[in-house]
Amino acid sequence: MLISLLCRCIDMCMKRQRILSLSKEQWADIERQLQYIDFISRREFSPTSCGDNVLALFDAIMLLSGAGYTQEQLHAMLSHDDDNSSQARFVRCYYNFLERYLLHGVDVAIDEAYIVELYSALYENTPVEAVKPSRRVLSVAPVRSRVLADKPAVVSVALSEMVEWLMLHRPQDCALSIVDVAAFLHRLVNARVFSQGAEELMHLLMLPLLYDAGCGWVKHMTPAQVMAHDCVAYRRALHADEAHWIVYFVASLYNASRLVSERFAPLMPPVSASHKTVLNPRQRAILDYIGAHQPVGLSAIVTHLHKESVNTIKKDLRHLRTLGFITADGVLKGTVYYKN
Repeated sequence: MLISLLCRCIDMCMKRQRILSLSKEQWADIERQLQYIDFISRREFSPTSCGDNVLALFDAIMLLSGAGYTQEQLHAMLSHDDDNSSQARFVRCYYNFLERYLLHGVDVAIDEAYIVELYSALYENTPVEAVKPSRRVLSVAPVRSRVLADKPAVVSVALSEMVEWLMLHRPQDCALSIVDVAAFLHRLVNARVFSQGAEELMHLLMLPLLYDAGCGWVKHMTPAQVMAHDCVAYRRALHADEAHWIVYFVASLYNASRLVSERFAPLMPPVSASHKTVLNPRQRAILDYIGAHQPVGLSAIVTHLHKESVNTIKKDLRHLRTLGFITADGVLKGTVYYKN
């Protein structure tokens, strides 16, 4: 049986707190965000196609990595198969991998040999400090790639050590920790294992690693799409120390999970002055507060609505749960509420 994603992540945070220079408030915020991510990861969303999200994610990653081409130029490369330039081949190959990961997932182990084969498929290149692979792998390249199925992979010593570190922090039969995924991605870029394209590779590997961490919902909204709203903040966090990248990454994943939740949330009824609608203004205020600060405990709601009695707020919470607008998790004083 899989151990709770939340328990693993919070336990990892507590261990890392002694190493990373973050305040107690920052760790408390990370734990709150991980608690919500765990809640979203346990929800079942209506099955919908992610095909429309492939191009949006591709555009976001190209923007973050500073590809040097306009969106129109990149889309033209995707649509013209007769363009045989190295950049056009890379663009089409990268898009094919994104499409595969979003629509079909990954059914192989993400180890050093797979990463190098993936990189070779994208860049037809090899990382520095190359050595023989620890095992032979079949090509993972899309059909139109020029990488042959029997092309020998090469494995970087530094990359191998990073993958071993990631696997050592993973208990047997358990999913990866989100904090460890964030740390691995940061090291992948900043260790300078690859001569080029480390950021593009990081965003590509982010999907299967988050799937492995239990976040299957990222096929609907990825952290990269959230990060693309502020490229300056992204680049500052990526090249800062590991602690600040972890804070930034978890916050981006948290915001992505909120967007997914809002996308599949039930329709909200209007609130009228006559109070004859399903929700009155006080109940709507509670719902809005939970949505903005989730997960939220009863004491926080009481403090926020200081003019209302505890019993009134409890009745409102029961009403909101009955209507399906919120979900409660936990027991007794440890109960927290989420907006559906």
